[in-house]
Amino acid sequence: MHKNGLSPLGKSLVFVAAVLWLVVFAAGLCINSQPYRDAIASATWEWEALWAWFVVITCYTPTNIAVLAGFAGLLGALGAKATLQRRRAEGEEPSLDLVNPYLSALIRSFLVYLALLSGVLILIEDPFTTPTPEQYVRLAGFVSVLGFLVNYRIEIFGNIIERLIKALEGAMAARGGRRAGGSNV
Repeated sequence: MHKNGLSPLGKSLVFVAAVLWLVVFAAGLCINSQPYRDAIASATWEWEALWAWFVVITCYTPTNIAVLAGFAGLLGALGAKATLQRRRAEGEEPSLDLVNPYLSALIRSFLVYLALLSGVLILIEDPFTTPTPEQYVRLAGFVSVLGFLVNYRIEIFGNIIERLIKALEGAMAARGGRRAGGSNV
């Protein structure tokens, strides 16, 4: 274990993940993906289609935010690993993911993204048709902060999962209760 918990490779990953987050964020803010989404349907050669898919994945708001959440989660996991030594020195028992912390970070961040996406789709009829730059910045920022936090402090992820399960159980119980009463045909 290194003094700060990160190996030289881990430190390099922090730098690369932060730079990639900035590049993908800027691409999502500045590049209109509509021409590339249209080009996918009419691509005549493989490289053109591959490039169009790459631009759509990195610039189209729904997929761009998923990529940002993944990078933020990776940064959160790296940040947590960097502070494990300090936490142990202060007597605090850190939450550890010893099996594969970086893959777990991507999975946790993807769930954050899916939870946010499902909420946005329920609340707003067509949220990704023409988002304004301000809407994009708020959405990308929120997903990234939450993706970072659930990986920096894994217990936050546990709390979110518990709340989601309770909400689903409550909704299922309420739905079952209405059907049993006969008022919902």
